[in-house]
Amino acid sequence: MSTLIANSSQPYLYNDNNVSRMLYCYADHSIDLNYGGSIYTIRPWKIKLLDLSNNNNTSVLVPTVSYDEQYGRVALECNPHIVISNSTIKLYYTVGFMKSDDSPIVYYLCSMTADSLSLTNLTDFTVVQKTFSGTFLTDSELLFVDKIYGKDTLVRKTIGSTNGSLVPVDTMSLEEILRVTRTFDTNQIIITGKTSQKTYVSYLLNNDLSIDKKINNSYGMDIYKCSILNNVLAYTVRNESYNKEDVESRSIVVENIVN
Repeated sequence: MSTLIANSSQPYLYNDNNVSRMLYCYADHSIDLNYGGSIYTIRPWKIKLLDLSNNNNTSVLVPTVSYDEQYGRVALECNPHIVISNSTIKLYYTVGFMKSDDSPIVYYLCSMTADSLSLTNLTDFTVVQKTFSGTFLTDSELLFVDKIYGKDTLVRKTIGSTNGSLVPVDTMSLEEILRVTRTFDTNQIIITGKTSQKTYVSYLLNNDLSIDKKINNSYGMDIYKCSILNNVLAYTVRNESYNKEDVESRSIVVENIVN
């Protein structure tokens, strides 16, 4: 199997009663926003769900919230993933909020509760942590990205506490940390970052945050934001373009891998 999905990024693979599914972010165009009198361009990513067990490539929008009274409207969504704890299904994802049309985008890790893995009914929207990317390391402990003295750093923090402990990532030679997520139904973590050589790499980490392995595609190449489920790998391809309309142009590749 090898599938290419255009205008898409940040895949997350999971299993629903022996049906392989993939959450991902989709946006087929860019939009212009204003902040401080300057115009900038983004992709308004929205979470979609795809059934990988058939060949019709039909996907559906995940019914997340579009506005919060305290934080504002949702400009974009990214980093979707699922954590199941004590039989409770939680969808975690990063939300970029805007309080007004000319305010900056501020990112938070958020959650919604699902009554099934089909994610057709979501309730209990909760803002968990201010961060560009994060997840739950355990039932009571967060792992998220923070910027310390201008450098991206992993932080682990117990829920309810005000302070967290820094997690060294020097062994991975990462200058930027772009995505942190769980693998489905395991305690392993996938982290994607940018190296000092300006290349993008992804690592599979054990629960103690030691490195299990670097994740490569079937050609042995380093890959961008990705997900693993059994013998299936999904990863984002950065489509380089100088066209303003193609800002953040991304595609997802889904392929079989040999463990």
